[in-house]
Amino acid sequence: MGQIVCSRAGRNKNCFSVVIKTTENRVFIVDGKSYKLISPKAKNPKHLNPTKTVLEQGQLLTDKRLREALATFTAL
Repeated sequence: MGQIVCSRAGRNKNCFSVVIKTTENRVFIVDGKSYKLISPKAKNPKHLNPTKTVLEQGQLLTDKRLREALATFTAL
C-alpha cells in the first residue's frame, strides 16, 4: 500500500497513481484528481508498471497531499 505505479493501458495510460488496496486479481489506485480516495479505480495489476517509491501514510490522508506527492513524477 502506498506504492507509486504508472499505468500502461487504459484511459489513464502513462499517468502516475498510488496503490491504496489490493485484492486477489485487482489493484485499486488513486491520483487525487480523477480517482479520489473515496472512489478509487480498480485495475488489472498487469496493466501497471511499479516504481520503487512508496509514499508514507501521512501523504495518503488527503487528495491534496496525494497530488503534491505525485507532482514530482508528472513533472519528469
